[in-house]
Amino acid sequence: MSEPVDQKSLLLAALFIVFGCVLHILACTVIDDTFYPLLIMAMYLIAPLPFFLCAPSDSSFLEADNSGFETIGNFIIGMFGVSGPCLTLVLLHNDLINDPAAIVSFLGGGFVVAAVYIIKRRQNDDEIGF
Repeated sequence: MSEPVDQKSLLLAALFIVFGCVLHILACTVIDDTFYPLLIMAMYLIAPLPFFLCAPSDSSFLEADNSGFETIGNFIIGMFGVSGPCLTLVLLHNDLINDPAAIVSFLGGGFVVAAVYIIKRRQNDDEIGF
């Protein structure tokens, strides 16, 4: 079982998530006056949920059968993770959002992805022993 993430990494990840959400809200209100960038933000925030639903548990007695759930969970995470930037491009192509809103949405998504990366990397470093 991995050790908890230290407070500095957790604080940095929380700031990145908040900053990404603020950028998406700014894309909605100030730049574009539509709600479509919030749909993009929802894709980024829904993406980690299959990890919690399909992650292997330590108390399971059917450890060989957990690999199928992990594979499905990883596929769904990838699907939602790719849907964020792709939905931005589709909305931009159909002129539902303008260019500055798309750029701000990409930046906000980058901050959310960076926050997930920070937490995941710190957990992997704890497992290795760094």
